[in-house]
Amino acid sequence: MFVLDTDAMTYDQNAHPLLSGKVKSTPREHLFIASITIEEQLKGRLAYISKHRNDLHKSAYGQAALVQTVYYFSKWNILLFNTEAGGIFRQL
Repeated sequence: MFVLDTDAMTYDQNAHPLLSGKVKSTPREHLFIASITIEEQLKGRLAYISKHRNDLHKSAYGQAALVQTVYYFSKWNILLFNTEAGGIFRQL
């Protein structure tokens, strides 16, 4: 089981040669992301869209990035951050 964090996901989304190669060569059932990673990326996409809502080109870019991000995450196994996970995280 491999759990990729937000930074690793960003590298994969940008086709980092080493990381993307490892992701492609690992069976999908062994690859996971945390729901927090999705939250962080979507917040960033939505903040960009909000900031540039009056700029047609940047707004369109932000909307495209949002859709690409949702599509990208739809292919992943997602670990839900719940109270049990939160308790473990606080102990680290």
